[in-house]
Amino acid sequence: MMRSFIVIATTLVTGSAWSQTLTAVNPSSANRGEQLTVTISGSGTLFTQATTTVYFEHPLGAYLPVVGYTVVSNTSIEAELDTPLYGPCGTYSTYVYNGIHGLLSLPSSFEVICNQNLISVSPTSAERGEQLTVTITGSETYFTQASNTVIFQQGTSTIQAISYNAVSNTVIEAEFDIPESADCRMYSTNVFNDLDGLLTLASSFEVTCQGDGIKDLYATAWPDVMVYPVPLQGGEVTVSFGSQPGREVRLEVLSADGRIVREFESIRGTVFRFDLSNAPVGIYLVRVSDGLQTATRKLIKSY
Repeated sequence: MMRSFIVIATTLVTGSAWSQTLTAVNPSSANRGEQLTVTISGSGTLFTQATTTVYFEHPLGAYLPVVGYTVVSNTSIEAELDTPLYGPCGTYSTYVYNGIHGLLSLPSSFEVICNQNLISVSPTSAERGEQLTVTITGSETYFTQASNTVIFQQGTSTIQAISYNAVSNTVIEAEFDIPESADCRMYSTNVFNDLDGLLTLASSFEVTCQGDGIKDLYATAWPDVMVYPVPLQGGEVTVSFGSQPGREVRLEVLSADGRIVREFESIRGTVFRFDLSNAPVGIYLVRVSDGLQTATRKLIKSY
């Protein structure tokens, strides 16, 4: 009799330890800027028995703000979402974390839909020091009905239009004065207003230069970069570049909403350490570049 009881107990424990999973998100989409309640369903889960964290992550590292949630039952959570106008469109993965299950995920389970978009930029390049008028064309946009901000951006390098004229709801003519100090590279075109949110046309405008600066156009992925420990329990973060960088390294630490919280210039060597003990608990991105190579790594600070 005792032997039979042990077998049954082991089966129950093993089954519960491996059966937790997320099964559905409903609704599974929203228009950008929409506020809504999303129901996350699980199977074999114990949501009511532990403090739970809920978040939605885009492949580019952006997150949807979860302004609150209610644990309805062991297998159901209702999360209040406020999809920001400035967030990227596309599919997000759903994550639920607590001390019993660890991290549960449902990949590509929620979509942010954007009807407005940018479709072209003309001309598509300029030299350092050049002044020019750039025509930006959109689709289903409302350029004449809101105050627009027009920027060329690549990483933290930005070139803002000195003036603009909204010719129609779908056409803007922007005046740019390209600085002599501008980085030589491809830039994304960004237009922001309160109706369309942030619209981006990636790698659509090039600043061209004479001499060695042109090498920056060919920045490639930096696969050897490692950031640890993850999760971070304390303050000191170590970044290993794998090998000696080609040039001095710039390092940025960004919060989940894209704000730069720490910034370091002119880093040399193969390893760099910095302190993050005063930063709040949460998810961060560590972005490094030596001008020829770039990398972005996720960092989770647990306390």
